[in-house]
Amino acid sequence: MKLASIVEGKMPRFAGYFVKNGKIYDVTRHIDSVTKEPEKFGLTKEHIDAVYKKHGEQKGREGKSREELIKEISKQGWIRVRHYLRPVDYWSIQCDNYKKRRKQIQNFIFDAMEKLGMSEHDHVSIIGYFDGTVIDYPFQKGGVKKYLMNEETDTHESSGGLLLEFIVYMHGHKNSKGEIAPYVIRDHKTKKILSSHKTQKAAREQLKNMHIFK
Repeated sequence: MKLASIVEGKMPRFAGYFVKNGKIYDVTRHIDSVTKEPEKFGLTKEHIDAVYKKHGEQKGREGKSREELIKEISKQGWIRVRHYLRPVDYWSIQCDNYKKRRKQIQNFIFDAMEKLGMSEHDHVSIIGYFDGTVIDYPFQKGGVKKYLMNEETDTHESSGGLLLEFIVYMHGHKNSKGEIAPYVIRDHKTKKILSSHKTQKAAREQLKNMHIFK
């Protein structure tokens, strides 16, 4: 996932991001990004003005208009992310439909752990606006690590639609050389570990190669 306008090591407090098509966009206030660059989000200035007028709110205000606009752009694949530090430290991830955006969300989480300071113990909360999804993993229940362990992070299917292998994150797992390699490819039927990798990218490449040469 490409990091757009993020300076590593200089994380803002209450960091906010938009995620779409493999890119992470650093934002301060999500609604400000939408109102300042409406075309980027598939909107027009006139439409935004009309929404604020409908709700009788000042443009840019955090109210009903902001909620309507954020949900509207989510249908185009924009995922809203905010790392709150108080009163509770947690990562909030919001999308239109979790099943549809699941892969993008998981890719973001892997990148956030590598580049944005997300810890495997951090509290993560995921909401799907329109499919009713509510996923919540506070650190007391395992946080990000538990979420990844409970989710198949990538899959390889046969032409007949049968699930053959999938990638999972296994904290602390080591490869045959004794190196930390937490991204493993497992056989769906036997659950046997087929290969271990240091990064998600390497695991995805191996899964792709397995598909090509089968």
